Amino acid sequence: MDAAVQLLEERGGLSARAEVLNLEEVIARAGVSRSAVFRVWRAAPTHSGRSGPRELFLEELLAHLAGPDFTEASSFDVQTLVVAQQVLDQVRADAPIEARRAALLESVRLGALQNYCALISRQSWKNFVILSLTARSMPEGPQRERVLELLRVSDDTATNAMANFYRGAFDALGLRPKPPFTVEDACALLARLGGAIVEGLAVHHFSQSSVTAERIDLNGSPWSLASLGFLAVTDALVEVVEPE
Repeated sequence: MDAAVQLLEERGGLSARAEVLNLEEVIARAGVSRSAVFRVWRAAPTHSGRSGPRELFLEELLAHLAGPDFTEASSFDVQTLVVAQQVLDQVRADAPIEARRAALLESVRLGALQNYCALISRQSWKNFVILSLTARSMPEGPQRERVLELLRVSDDTATNAMANFYRGAFDALGLRPKPPFTVEDACALLARLGGAIVEGLAVHHFSQSSVTAERIDLNGSPWSLASLGFLAVTDALVEVVEPE
């Protein structure tokens, strides 16, 4: 499976269609036994109605690219959390409100930029986007439903991980959700809406749009459009308050 992913990346990802992969070439790249591969993917009816190790392997490959076990498939990026957490670690929960507001701004500025840069450089995310856009054009049947369900689970897994991080930020910075939102509402919306803005701009990057490379000066620091968009969502949902 790793060898197939490598070959796909070398050929431009799923935009070149998984069907261009030759199973014999994948086996050679992986350096494994051909007979072992054919034992794993035996000739049998597939979800698509076709049969044979190649068809079974390609079905499993699409599920692998869509699934949450492929940790870099969705928009989730561990380094984004690391960058944001490094900023949060520099301020105490009882620090003056101005210092905590500054930390919030900086964590958004750096975190959203890191997430954006990670996405545009990652073939696995491009494959995930292509699958998300094309999965419903697959022939109706269990295979299509399996891929759609795995895409949903992957997206929910990434969103929940980000929402959990934001819950920690509420405590670290003394944040409060703006009415009528609860903490759970605000964290979920930050993950969903903030993530959608970053991903949308990352998609625009591939249309050769120069707008995504723009930087806007805000309080003496350069802000990417991804960071500025995420800040707009943040400001709509939360505020920094004095401790009670």
